[in-house]
Amino acid sequence: MKALTMDYPLTLSAIVRRAEALFGHKQVTSRLPDKSICRHSCADVIDRASRLAVALRGLGVQPGDRVAPVIQI
Repeated sequence: MKALTMDYPLTLSAIVRRAEALFGHKQVTSRLPDKSICRHSCADVIDRASRLAVALRGLGVQPGDRVAPVIQI
């Protein structure tokens, strides 16, 4: 009988890689605060998120740190 465990860990990075491989061409639609609509492919969204992660790491953000936008009033 085959074991009931997975062959690899079910991590967020594995899920994202699979989503990019299967659905990278699909469109993601978002509404911006000014009510305009923004459209990107799933691959573009994943690329932007990856670049943001690299930039945050470069600024010294460690896993588990909390990050929030700066709101200027």
